[in-house]
Amino acid sequence: MAKKTFTKIKLEERIMNEINTSLRGVVNDPSLQFVSVTKVALNGDFSEASCSWDTFDSSRRGDAKKAIAKVSSRLRGIISKKLELRHTPKLNFSYDDSFECEANITELLSTNKK
Repeated sequence: MAKKTFTKIKLEERIMNEINTSLRGVVNDPSLQFVSVTKVALNGDFSEASCSWDTFDSSRRGDAKKAIAKVSSRLRGIISKKLELRHTPKLNFSYDDSFECEANITELLSTNKK
């Protein structure tokens, strides 16, 4: 596995922060109200960014997935302007289920202790 450079880490953080800021202020979609990007990972040549997202209201996950697909190109444009990038990476969004997995593991561990 390639070592992450300081530039790559900082750019991933800046992209994540800009997406989250845009979801709160610029994009006026009620189904994205409780959506938050939890991780951004750039590929080797910075042409694609894998963005993991989660929502506080799991019952609206399907609506949020559709809404993110609709606004992904708009978010890419916003990132390009705000971060002044010559080549803006393509944004690929996927649901981050790590919090649900963590809750399930914690529940299993607590039931095994008894």
